[in-house]
Amino acid sequence: MVEVESKTLYELLRKLIDINKIAPFVEYCEECMRRFARSFFDSEGCVSKNGQISCSNSDLQLLQYVRKILNLLGIRTTEPKICVKKETALFDRRKGKTYTAKKDVYRIYVRMSDVLRFYQLIGFTI
Repeated sequence: MVEVESKTLYELLRKLIDINKIAPFVEYCEECMRRFARSFFDSEGCVSKNGQISCSNSDLQLLQYVRKILNLLGIRTTEPKICVKKETALFDRRKGKTYTAKKDVYRIYVRMSDVLRFYQLIGFTI
Protein backbone atom coordinates (compact mmCIF):
# COMPACT_ATOMS: atom_id res chain seq x y z
CA MET A 1 0.00 0.00 0.00
CA VAL A 2 1.35 3.42 -0.91
CA GLU A 3 -0.06 6.67 0.37
CA VAL A 4 1.46 9.99 -0.56
CA GLU A 5 1.46 12.46 2.31
CA SER A 6 4.17 14.80 1.08
CA LYS A 7 4.00 15.07 -2.71
CA THR A 8 7.17 17.18 -2.89
CA LEU A 9 9.21 14.63 -0.96
CA TYR A 10 7.71 11.80 -3.01
CA GLU A 11 8.68 13.50 -6.29
CA LEU A 12 12.20 14.21 -5.03
CA LEU A 13 12.76 10.64 -3.91
CA ARG A 14 11.10 9.12 -6.97
CA LYS A 15 13.41 11.06 -9.31
CA LEU A 16 16.56 10.82 -7.22
CA ILE A 17 16.48 7.40 -5.64
CA ASP A 18 20.27 7.31 -5.33
CA ILE A 19 21.09 8.76 -1.91
CA ASN A 20 24.45 9.93 -3.24
CA LYS A 21 22.62 12.19 -5.69
CA ILE A 22 20.41 13.89 -3.11
CA ALA A 23 23.02 14.07 -0.32
CA PRO A 24 24.76 17.25 -1.57
CA PHE A 25 21.42 19.07 -1.61
CA VAL A 26 20.20 17.74 1.72
CA GLU A 27 23.52 18.24 3.49
CA TYR A 28 24.16 21.68 1.98
CA CYS A 29 23.37 23.36 5.28
CA GLU A 30 21.71 22.64 8.63
CA GLU A 31 18.44 24.21 7.50
CA CYS A 32 18.34 21.89 4.46
CA MET A 33 18.89 18.86 6.71
CA ARG A 34 16.16 20.03 9.08
CA ARG A 35 13.68 20.54 6.24
CA PHE A 36 14.49 17.17 4.71
CA ALA A 37 13.95 15.46 8.07
CA ARG A 38 10.69 17.36 8.64
CA SER A 39 9.39 16.39 5.20
CA PHE A 40 10.35 12.77 5.73
CA PHE A 41 8.72 12.59 9.17
CA ASP A 42 5.62 14.41 7.92
CA SER A 43 5.13 11.68 5.34
CA GLU A 44 6.56 8.59 7.07
CA GLY A 45 6.55 9.40 10.78
CA CYS A 46 4.16 9.14 13.67
CA VAL A 47 3.95 10.09 17.33
CA SER A 48 2.51 7.72 19.91
CA LYS A 49 0.32 8.79 22.83
CA ASN A 50 3.35 8.76 25.13
CA GLY A 51 5.29 11.10 22.81
CA GLN A 52 7.50 8.48 21.15
CA ILE A 53 8.49 9.53 17.62
CA SER A 54 9.09 6.91 14.95
CA CYS A 55 9.16 6.51 11.19
CA SER A 56 8.86 3.54 8.89
CA ASN A 57 9.92 2.79 5.33
CA SER A 58 10.62 -0.23 3.13
CA ASP A 59 13.81 1.36 1.77
CA LEU A 60 16.45 0.46 4.35
CA GLN A 61 19.12 2.59 2.64
CA LEU A 62 16.87 5.65 2.80
CA LEU A 63 16.05 5.01 6.46
CA GLN A 64 19.77 4.71 7.23
CA TYR A 65 20.30 8.05 5.49
CA VAL A 66 17.55 9.67 7.58
CA ARG A 67 19.34 8.33 10.68
CA LYS A 68 22.59 9.90 9.43
CA ILE A 69 20.90 13.29 8.98
CA LEU A 70 19.32 13.11 12.43
CA ASN A 71 22.69 12.16 13.91
CA LEU A 72 24.34 15.17 12.21
CA LEU A 73 21.67 17.29 13.92
CA GLY A 74 22.46 15.70 17.30
CA ILE A 75 19.36 13.50 17.40
CA ARG A 76 19.90 9.83 18.18
CA THR A 77 17.69 6.99 16.97
CA THR A 78 17.41 3.26 17.36
CA GLU A 79 18.76 0.89 14.74
CA PRO A 80 16.22 0.00 12.03
CA LYS A 81 14.22 -3.10 12.85
CA ILE A 82 11.68 -4.93 10.72
CA CYS A 83 8.17 -4.01 11.80
CA VAL A 84 6.34 -5.69 8.90
CA LYS A 85 7.70 -8.74 7.13
CA LYS A 86 7.32 -9.26 3.39
CA GLU A 87 4.21 -11.30 2.49
CA THR A 88 2.42 -10.30 5.72
CA ALA A 89 -1.32 -9.74 5.33
CA LEU A 90 -2.33 -6.32 6.65
CA PHE A 91 -5.76 -4.82 7.14
CA ASP A 92 -6.35 -1.12 6.31
CA ARG A 93 -9.12 0.01 8.67
CA ARG A 94 -9.72 3.25 6.76
CA LYS A 95 -10.39 1.45 3.47
CA GLY A 96 -11.69 -1.80 4.87
CA LYS A 97 -9.32 -3.84 2.70
CA THR A 98 -6.61 -6.39 3.28
CA TYR A 99 -3.35 -6.21 1.36
CA THR A 100 -0.07 -8.11 1.37
CA ALA A 101 3.23 -6.39 2.11
CA LYS A 102 5.49 -6.66 -0.94
CA LYS A 103 8.64 -5.72 0.97
CA ASP A 104 9.95 -5.75 4.52
CA VAL A 105 9.16 -2.50 6.32
CA TYR A 106 11.68 -1.08 8.78
CA ARG A 107 11.11 1.32 11.68
CA ILE A 108 13.35 3.60 13.70
CA TYR A 109 12.53 5.47 16.89
CA VAL A 110 13.91 8.79 18.07
CA ARG A 111 15.50 8.16 21.47
CA MET A 112 13.22 9.49 24.22
CA SER A 113 16.11 11.59 25.54
CA ASP A 114 16.24 13.37 22.14
CA VAL A 115 12.49 13.87 21.53
CA LEU A 116 12.59 17.47 22.81
CA ARG A 117 15.56 18.26 20.56
CA PHE A 118 13.65 16.73 17.63
CA TYR A 119 10.67 19.01 18.31
CA GLN A 120 12.92 22.06 18.70
CA LEU A 121 14.97 21.48 15.53
CA ILE A 122 12.62 19.61 13.25
CA GLY A 123 9.05 19.36 14.47
CA PHE A 124 6.12 18.47 12.26
CA THR A 125 4.31 20.51 9.64
CA ILE A 126 1.14 18.44 9.75
